[in-house]
Amino acid sequence: MGLRNTAHAFVEALKVFDDAKRADRKDWKLKAEHKGDKCFNKHFPIGKVYYLKKTYNIDMETLFQHHWNEASFRIQHLTHA
Repeated sequence: MGLRNTAHAFVEALKVFDDAKRADRKDWKLKAEHKGDKCFNKHFPIGKVYYLKKTYNIDMETLFQHHWNEASFRIQHLTHA
């Protein structure tokens, strides 16, 4: 039973991801927009799903390093507080 539920969850997740990749955002409701960034939502059988695409004007390596360093900094301060 657990394996079937897991498989079903993956199928449902793929439906959401595939739908979010649609360029026309058919059936997605625009909830917010700021400086060209748009946030959409749509109801699915699993609940309401939000989609936000953010474009950064930096290369992937720099973005990853910044995110990694910021996360490490926060974790260190949480564990030493």
